[in-house]
Amino acid sequence: MDSTAVRMASDKDFQALGLQRRGDILALRSFVSSGAADEEKEGKKRKLLLLSKQLGSKSTKKKTSSSSPRGKFQSSEDDNPLPTRPCKKVQIGWQHFRNEENRYVGVRLVNGGGGREVSIPLNASTEEVVDLMKDVFFPDGKSTFGSTDLMTFKLGNFKCEEINEEFTLAKYIAKHKLTKVRLYILTRMSPKPKKKSEAHYSSDDDFDFSTSAFDRKQDTPSGNLTGLLGSSEDRRSLRESQDDEYLESLATDQAKASEKREELLRCVRRKL
Repeated sequence: MDSTAVRMASDKDFQALGLQRRGDILALRSFVSSGAADEEKEGKKRKLLLLSKQLGSKSTKKKTSSSSPRGKFQSSEDDNPLPTRPCKKVQIGWQHFRNEENRYVGVRLVNGGGGREVSIPLNASTEEVVDLMKDVFFPDGKSTFGSTDLMTFKLGNFKCEEINEEFTLAKYIAKHKLTKVRLYILTRMSPKPKKKSEAHYSSDDDFDFSTSAFDRKQDTPSGNLTGLLGSSEDRRSLRESQDDEYLESLATDQAKASEKREELLRCVRRKL
């Protein structure tokens, strides 16, 4: 008899089969009913697990489609996301050139530097890596040393040496046989443009070297004179006139100072 037949059978049916005691019949029915309940529970569990798997797969598909860069523009029939660029985790740092030491010096974390870890595509070029580092170390284009407009940027290898050859991250890893990849952004303050008064004259400047120095016009303290004074007599006369002007000015200043002192004394006497 199966469990269904046991539940449906009467006491007489069990007695006909050899179960004479009432207790044995009740024990059999209890056992069958408990087993059926367990089977029912297992069936419910299986159904719930199956349902949860189905719901999980649907939610994963939705997340994938929504996170795709073309998710807003793809049709419902095209569910395949764009292929992603293979990336590598890279340790990056910041080295700033210090003129006093004539070398690159590491920038500490408290100043906006320190070591960081980012994922960089293996086919990333020098410009892409430098731009990524700018975003990390120069938020909003600013830093403790100034803005990005005031600096020049280079990509440095793990020795803090400038990378000048054609670069991709994959080539860099293969060349140096690296397992842990480290790169640096090398910064240097841009040279300040020289003022016109500080700039040296070049061969293109409008300057006639064939003209004698004594023939050029110069401004002197005595006014605009044509050419330099050629004789010692002229120079002595100029010096004497300048001395006379100085002594006259000095006497005037002393007279004014004396008048001020007398005026001050008169004020003090009136108050007394």
